[in-house]
Amino acid sequence: MRTSLRTKLSQLQLWWIAALLYVLALMLPAVEIGGADLFGRGTATQTMPGAWCLGVGMLAPTPAWANIALAIGAVLAAYQKRGAATIFAFIAVLAAATTFLFIDARPGLVALRGLHVGYWFWLASCVIMLWARIRELSPPLVGPDDAANLPSEAPIDSSTTDVAS
Repeated sequence: MRTSLRTKLSQLQLWWIAALLYVLALMLPAVEIGGADLFGRGTATQTMPGAWCLGVGMLAPTPAWANIALAIGAVLAAYQKRGAATIFAFIAVLAAATTFLFIDARPGLVALRGLHVGYWFWLASCVIMLWARIRELSPPLVGPDDAANLPSEAPIDSSTTDVAS
């Protein structure tokens, strides 16, 4: 009997994988920033860890909303609000993906110059959270090998049924 990836990974395992990736994203280098100093001279780029992005990122418009949506989605999932948790996980993925719009978009004192492994771990944690939510909403898959293991329906006994003549 073959087992699919769906049966191998339980919801709890996906939650742990997403949480581990999120914590790693906080510790690893996430973004490269650079820009000009107050006198307009170019400065060297600096690599910042994910924890810095979490703190300072709340000042940025859209990507930081992914953290808020991810937290709300996790709380809703804990309270068994599956539909709402899926919507917030989807919002988190969209908000995290908007980071690409901010690369070299704002010339000035500080600008986002590049993305590092911490960003990709953060994005992966959002995507795995969404995947876990979608898996929870979808019905279980039954393959041809699993059909033999399903309980069969009891035969109908015609002697006990009333048939109007």
